[in-house]
Amino acid sequence: MRRKTPISPITPITPIGIISAAATILVVGCTIVDADPPPEADAGDGDADVSTVDDGCHGVSTLGECVNATTIRTCMLVDGNTSDDHTRVVEKTCPPDRTCQQGPNGAECAVVGTCQNGDVKCGANLKSVLTCEGSGDDSHWVTTPCDTDEQCHPGSPDSPAKCILMPSQGGGTSHEYTLSGRVQYEYRPVRADGKGWGAIDVQEIRDLYVTIYDDNDFIGAALTGYDSVSGQFLADPGAFVAILTREMRGPTQVWGWPLVFNYDTGQPLMAVAKLTNKDPFKAAEDATDYWAFGKTIDHTKADMGTWTIPESQGSAALHIFSWIDYGLLRSTVMPKDQMSLAVFWDPDVGTPSCGACFCGPGCGGAQIRYGETAKETDYYDSWIVLGGPKKDGETQWSRAVISHEYGHYVMQNYSKSPGEGGVHYVNAASKPGLAYSEAWATAFGQTNIWSPLYVDEQSGTFFWVDISKYTYSGGALAMPNPNGPIDQNVNENIGAGMIWKLFVDPATDPHGRNLGDEKVFGALTYPPLVNGSFNRGYKTVDLIDFFDAAICSGNASIADIDAVTKTTGFPYDASKRPCK
Repeated sequence: MRRKTPISPITPITPIGIISAAATILVVGCTIVDADPPPEADAGDGDADVSTVDDGCHGVSTLGECVNATTIRTCMLVDGNTSDDHTRVVEKTCPPDRTCQQGPNGAECAVVGTCQNGDVKCGANLKSVLTCEGSGDDSHWVTTPCDTDEQCHPGSPDSPAKCILMPSQGGGTSHEYTLSGRVQYEYRPVRADGKGWGAIDVQEIRDLYVTIYDDNDFIGAALTGYDSVSGQFLADPGAFVAILTREMRGPTQVWGWPLVFNYDTGQPLMAVAKLTNKDPFKAAEDATDYWAFGKTIDHTKADMGTWTIPESQGSAALHIFSWIDYGLLRSTVMPKDQMSLAVFWDPDVGTPSCGACFCGPGCGGAQIRYGETAKETDYYDSWIVLGGPKKDGETQWSRAVISHEYGHYVMQNYSKSPGEGGVHYVNAASKPGLAYSEAWATAFGQTNIWSPLYVDEQSGTFFWVDISKYTYSGGALAMPNPNGPIDQNVNENIGAGMIWKLFVDPATDPHGRNLGDEKVFGALTYPPLVNGSFNRGYKTVDLIDFFDAAICSGNASIADIDAVTKTTGFPYDASKRPCK
């Protein structure tokens, strides 16, 4: 059961508007360089081909391309540098029952037919179990009804969906066996002075998938923040009430999984897994373990009390999960299915070569092989990798970075990606497509955490950007040239600030336009923007096209756009928009 109204991992708030844009697909390192560009650095020449890079990719698309029906190829920009020794062309075989197809944002390994052989999910109203049989175009769901006193429970990585006995379904008025509890985790907030991660604090976790085993038998499951008996969401986001199939006899274990399901397919929608390699492609191929947390409880008590998962056990995986889960829930209002997402992190392995980065379907997806057979492998359409060693940033605590990477997912999933890469600095202009991609991801991320302050650490040094004031830890950000062309290079953080101001209300930002989720998402998903027909000035979609979509879709007024562009000097002219 997923709630319809998103609730912040930190405090319940009224949902606000956020937009969602896509990052340059194929591993694009989104770690912003905390430095001014060197004198010889070109912040963007504006001449790069839209989906390829001038030098190192040699014509291979950064959005992915199909070599044949089962092989996908892409050019990876590990650190944004486009020279030969910084790019990497990768070919990957699509998973079973998938074929390489060209989509609106590049190539992807798409499911062939109705379902994938061996998939198991719950049917309508949890009254049956559906199993996928056949393959390819012949694949189909076979329905097995549950007994009258049973109900289907979604699976977990160690237990597929199945019918389980529900005692109260046999005519009783109450559930005889239940287990309640509360889960929270340790995390580190930003210090008050913004120069480090603070002392350990504790936070409840919502949407954690909880499974209960008694003497190795699966006897129940629940979601934190939800009461399975009443069918109601709970005011305490960390609390849960699980219905058990029988009494607890011991030994009894409770497991928490940072994993959410797509209940239409029965397959995982998003999960946090353990990073296995600093090479992000190898990490996406070789993963074998989900993050999971277990606890033995007293089987004689129906309330297990509060379970605090400590930092020493990897509680940061729950911090990562919470912010991406929040983003997923806020994104459900947009008119498209969500592609699945695996997030890889493990501080013992180190920082991935790209720092923190998102990679969409053009990378061929990710797999987590938690067993010995193909049926014990979960496939994901896209992935994020994050760093975490204490000596190199502890990205797991940066809710801004986590939400920024998810912002790239949003653009990729719901809109059109510019497909442009290149080096990007905190206080330098970037190519228009790259600037738009990064601006969207940052604006989405900062709205996700309800703060204009982007805070991160690189190599032991903290820095910040305040997108509401167009300043950073080194001073004021460089503004666009109001007399320059519309396809001029622009600082991504200026773009992020303009989008931020469209989202928020004046109480949050004096220049906020209060468009909210619905209207900003409406601009992002406006069909002429998504299909690329809105594209004036630059060779790929950029901020100009987004502002055009906002006005032409009716989600923003000319006054709204002028209010955020005129104050920065961004040369947007509404009179030249492609609609009147």
